Amino acid sequence: MKNSNAGMACRGIPYAVIPIMFFIIIAGALTLSSAVTLAVLAVKAPEAYETEHGLQVVHRIPKRRASAELSEALVQAR
Repeated sequence: MKNSNAGMACRGIPYAVIPIMFFIIIAGALTLSSAVTLAVLAVKAPEAYETEHGLQVVHRIPKRRASAELSEALVQAR
């Protein structure tokens, strides 16, 4: 009887690894998605500078609009 219980314990160890690996994969995916979310927010966030009157927020101009304004300025300069 002891031998059959020992055999069952050895067979159960690989099955215990499956939920642990599942947890590790899910935790890694959540960490990665959090990092990507923070990176996107950091890129889109406006810049702020501290002044005497408080924070001065500077909104970035989108690249498309900036290039359109540049081409308009060049046309007007001609």
